[in-house]
Amino acid sequence: MKQKFVYLKLFYWESYYDRTPTPYVCLKEYTKEWAELFAVEAATLHTCIGDIVSDIQHVGSTAVPGLRAKPILDIAVAVPSSKVITKVAERLSKIDYIDRGDGVSQGGYLLVKESEPDIRTVHLHIVELTDIQWRNLFVFETCYAMIASFARNMLK
Repeated sequence: MKQKFVYLKLFYWESYYDRTPTPYVCLKEYTKEWAELFAVEAATLHTCIGDIVSDIQHVGSTAVPGLRAKPILDIAVAVPSSKVITKVAERLSKIDYIDRGDGVSQGGYLLVKESEPDIRTVHLHIVELTDIQWRNLFVFETCYAMIASFARNMLK
């Protein structure tokens, strides 16, 4: 059976960050590999920035078992103060993260990791721990989980 793919244009990244993104993302079936990839990346992040951040979490659609998702990990990094963001970004730039700048209330400070030019593997969002965006990241994840559960039940 041929696999069907859903493609989405990334208008948000084009307009907000004024950079050239990968023009399409293919949604893939959930795989446990995403959790494993996050564990590896989280260990690297803890080594690099663990001493200056408050928390590192796997968020977004790849963090929700059973949900189709873009095969790009979303990682949220909480910092105790906005004063730490520059230091975190500088350290991450040394381990192959690309600094995309501050999205302010549209996802925090963004860094991406690519396997090759324009092929993203990680979107890393740096957000202050007290910022409402930190809480909202988990609200969206809960909504994703509810949608995935609903879809699974509808298909039975």
